[in-house]
Amino acid sequence: MNGRQLLWTGCAGIAIATVAAAAGPPPNLVDMHPHGGQQGRALRLVIEGYGIASDMEIESTLPGSFARLGEAADEDRLQKQRRPNDRNLQAAVFLVEIDADAAPGLYPLRAIGDDGLSNALLFRVDTVSEVSEQSLRDAADATEAPRIDALPVVVNGTLDGAERDRYRFRSEAGERMVLEVEARRVGSAIDPVLRLLDSQGSELAFNQEGPGIDVDARLDWQPPVAGEYVVEVHDARFSDQRRNFYRLKLIAASDYEYADAVFPLGGRRGEETRFGLTGGSAAATREVARSVVTENAFDSVGPTATAKASAALPFRVVVGSHPEVLESETTADETLDTPVVVNGRIDDAGEADQYRIAAEPGQRLLIEVEGAALGSSDLFGVLTVTTPDGEYLASSGDDIPDPDTFRLLSPTATSFDPWVLVETPEGADELHVTVEDLVGRGGPRFGYRLTATANGPDFELRLGTAQLTLNNGASKPIEVGAVRRGYLGPIRLYVEEPPAGIEARDGWITREVRDLDTRTLARAGRILVTADLDAPRQRFDLEIWGEAVLEDGTVIRRRATVPGSTTSVRAGDGRSYTTEAERSFSAPWLETRLPVLLTGQPGPRLVGLASQTVRLVKGMPFDFGWKFEAPPGEDAPVKPPMVVTALIGVGVGEFRVETTEKTDYNKSEGSKLIRSSDGTQHDRYTVTLTGEVTVGGRPERLYTPGVTLEIVPGYRIDVAKASVRSGRKGAVEGVLHREESFRQPVELRADALPTGVVCDGTEVEPEDDGRFRLDCEASDAVEAGDYDFLITSSSWLAGEREVRSAYTTVPVTARMEVKGR
Repeated sequence: MNGRQLLWTGCAGIAIATVAAAAGPPPNLVDMHPHGGQQGRALRLVIEGYGIASDMEIESTLPGSFARLGEAADEDRLQKQRRPNDRNLQAAVFLVEIDADAAPGLYPLRAIGDDGLSNALLFRVDTVSEVSEQSLRDAADATEAPRIDALPVVVNGTLDGAERDRYRFRSEAGERMVLEVEARRVGSAIDPVLRLLDSQGSELAFNQEGPGIDVDARLDWQPPVAGEYVVEVHDARFSDQRRNFYRLKLIAASDYEYADAVFPLGGRRGEETRFGLTGGSAAATREVARSVVTENAFDSVGPTATAKASAALPFRVVVGSHPEVLESETTADETLDTPVVVNGRIDDAGEADQYRIAAEPGQRLLIEVEGAALGSSDLFGVLTVTTPDGEYLASSGDDIPDPDTFRLLSPTATSFDPWVLVETPEGADELHVTVEDLVGRGGPRFGYRLTATANGPDFELRLGTAQLTLNNGASKPIEVGAVRRGYLGPIRLYVEEPPAGIEARDGWITREVRDLDTRTLARAGRILVTADLDAPRQRFDLEIWGEAVLEDGTVIRRRATVPGSTTSVRAGDGRSYTTEAERSFSAPWLETRLPVLLTGQPGPRLVGLASQTVRLVKGMPFDFGWKFEAPPGEDAPVKPPMVVTALIGVGVGEFRVETTEKTDYNKSEGSKLIRSSDGTQHDRYTVTLTGEVTVGGRPERLYTPGVTLEIVPGYRIDVAKASVRSGRKGAVEGVLHREESFRQPVELRADALPTGVVCDGTEVEPEDDGRFRLDCEASDAVEAGDYDFLITSSSWLAGEREVRSAYTTVPVTARMEVKGR
C-alpha cells in the first residue's frame, strides 16, 4: 500500500471526509488550497473538482486527520470564480490537523468515493507559519500591496494570466534573507519569476529558475539598508493555467537550510551512499549518509531542518541496481568491468572526463550518460567512444538528432541525455569513453551518471495512466510509453499477478522501422484491464512490466514507472511544450505501482464480440463486433455512445476502420471493419473499441476488452529440395503453408536462377495439400556447384466491393545444387 492510509472520522488521528452522494465517473480533483500547512497546526482545506459530492474518504500518507466541515462558500471556490459557468465543478471544505511530528515534505492526497479513485494532489508540510494571499489582501488597503508583518512565513497564492502579486515586508540592514517560490516542484503549472523592489519600485534583484529547483525561483539577498521592500511573483509567460498556485517563502537565511547541488546523482539499491550537498545556505559541503532501500527508481536526498527553522525540498536521486563507483575512486589506467555506474562531475569549464571500459571483441555495450534529464544536473552531456588507439566508434549528444528517430525516444521538443550502442571491434579488449559538456561548462551542478552494460539494446517503460477506476464488468486502458535505447523490436506489455476478479490482457508496443515515414513509428501501447461482474469492492495496486527478446534470444524485462501526481502545463501559444518550463509535471518518486480501485458496482460497459487473439492475413479485414450494456436499475438511464471508434496501438499507421452499417450513431450494437494494408507490418497490435457516454451529467469513456491482432502473411514457403544435373532435368520441391483464412490460389516461380537453368512455374490451389514441384532443366554449359536463387509468389485478395487486389509475400531465398554430368 506504499504507506498510505485511509483517514476517517471517529478514530484518533484519523478522519473520514463525506459529501453528498452522486452517481457518475470517478472523482477528479482539479485543485485545492492551501497546498500546504505547518506541522502541528490545523487548517481549512478546500478541495475543488468533479464528482466529489458523494461520500468519500481521503487516502494519504500525511500524518494527521481530516474532518468534513461543510460545503465551500463562494469566496472559497477559487476555481469556480475563474470558471463561473462550469456547473459540474464542486467544492468541499475539510479540517486538516497535521501531527506535530509530521516530517516536512510532500504527501499525496487522493479521494476515494463510491464512484472510484481520484488523481493525486501534493500537500506540502513545512515548519514555519503559513498565510493565504487572500487573508493578507483582506487586511490591507486596496490601493497598496498587502503587508507581511512577521517572518518566517509561507504565503499561499495564485496567479491568473498577467497578474503580478506583490507583498510588502520590512527588513533590517545586513539581515540576509531567502525568498523562494515552490510551484512546479509541488505540482503547479506556473513558471514563477521573483522580483525584489525597493519602496520606490526600483528592481533590486531578479530570479527565474534557481539552481537545483527546476523552474522555480529563489533569491538569497541581503538588504543594503533597513526599510520596507516589495517582493513580486508572476508567471514567466503570463499564461492561463488551471493549476495556478504558488507557495512564497520569506525567511532569514540563518534559519533556512538549502543547497544548490547534490552529488552523486544516485546510489545503488541496498547500499549506503554518502551524498554531498553543495552551495546554498552554507559555504562548506554537507554530507548526508543514506541507505537506499526503496523499490522505486528514485529517492529523496536533501538538507534537514534539525538545526534550523526550515529546510528546502529535497533533491530527487536515481536508485540503480548495478555496482557503482565514484569518479574520484578511479585512476587513469584503471579498466572498469561491466556492468558499472560511474558517478562523475565536470568540475571545471572545458573539462573532459575519460574512462576505460572492459570489453570483448564483438561484444555490444550500451553506454549512456544521465545528466540534465534528471533535473539535478545542468550537464548537456556529450558522449564519445573510441578504441584504445583513438579510432572513433560512436558519439551522442554532439549533433541534432534525426526528427523521426528522436521521436521514438520521447515525444518532446528537447533532447534526452546521450547514449550509444557500440560493438567492440576485433583486436580491442577495452573501450575508451569520454564525457563532457556540450558548451564546455563545468561546476558543482554538472554531475552525471555514466552507465555501461554488456546487455546490448535496452528500453524503459513509463505509464501515461496515473490511477485507475474499474466498475464491475467494465474495461479500462493502461497507457504505456517506451523510451528506447537501441532496442527497436516489439515489446509485450503485461500485468504482474493481477488480483482475483481482474483480467489484464497483454498489450503490445510494435517494432520500430527505420528509414520509413513517420506513419510507421510506434511510440506507445496499452493494456486493457477488465473487472469481473461479481468481483467485490477492493483497493489494490498493479505492477506493469514489459518484455522483449533480443536477437540472440536474451529476454529483458523492465518495470514501468508510475507518474504519481500529474499536472498538465499549457504552452503560451496553445501548442505542445517547447521548453522545460512548458513540460508537464509528474512525480514518479511517489509510488512504484499503479493505484486501482474496483468499485464493486456495475456501470455502463462496452462488450467486445471477438476472441482475445485474432490472426489476420495482411490486407484482409477483421470484423470487430460490439454491444453496449447500461447498468441495471438506473433512475436516469445511460444512453448508448453516440459514436464508437477503434484504437489500434499508438502512433502506428496503415489501418483503415469502417462501419459495417450505413450509420452507427446512437446504437446499442454494431461492428467495425478493421482492414490492414500493404504498409502494415507483420506484428502484434492491441485493438480496442471505445465510445463516450454521459453518466450523472459527466462524460465517461468506455472500452471493450483488448484484442491482440496479429498481422501475418497469408502463407509461407519452405523449400525442401532443389537440384538439377547439367544437361538434364531436375526439380524444386517444397511446401506452401497457408493461413486457414487465406483461400486463394498462389502462383510460384523460380527467379534469379543460375545462367542456363530454367524452371517452370506452378499454381498451388487452396484445395491442395500445399506441396509443390517446379520442373527445371539445365543446359550442358552450367557448371556444377551450389547456387542461391529466389522463389517468388503472387496471389490476390478480395478487397472492398469484392474488387481483387494483388497479394504477394517477400521472396524466399533457397539453395540449388547443380550436379555435373
